[in-house]
Amino acid sequence: MSGLFSGYKLLTSLNVSNFNTKNVNNISGIFYYFKALNNLDVNNFDTSNITNMSDMFYNCKSLNNLEIINFNTKNVVNMSAMFYNCKKIKILDVNHFDTKNVNNMSSMFYNCTSLNNVNFSNFDTTNVINMCGMFYNCSLNYLDVSNFVTSNVIYRSAMFYNCKFLNNLNISNLI
Repeated sequence: MSGLFSGYKLLTSLNVSNFNTKNVNNISGIFYYFKALNNLDVNNFDTSNITNMSDMFYNCKSLNNLEIINFNTKNVVNMSAMFYNCKKIKILDVNHFDTKNVNNMSSMFYNCTSLNNVNFSNFDTTNVINMCGMFYNCSLNYLDVSNFVTSNVIYRSAMFYNCKFLNNLNISNLI
């Protein structure tokens, strides 16, 4: 399903509630560049076999609510640019994400300028190699990544670049 709907710039709503994604392993860029999309229900997606979620909601800059509470991410290895430029999303529940197999989180929350409530306490970053621009230009004012294990991270440039509202950053375990 990689890039399935890529580039539908003017579409404001899409009903994918009946999609059968049980056997899908690559969903990268499925909603890539849906810049007018403001309504999307992916709660019924079975993501248990997916390994690649990169660019999944890339540039969905009009999307103001995204329920991903049912996402099973136990097999995902790539989450790069997953929420890239999702400018209107204020709350994103990723605390249930199983990230133990993820090796790429680069630009994951890049330019999420309305994001103000994210809990990363359950993120397992032991296998992550790339965190470049992970929070680039985010509007978060508090960020606790003290549980992040970064001993395998090779690429981390601009990880917190231009996070101008960040007034509390716990990076006590970052190497």
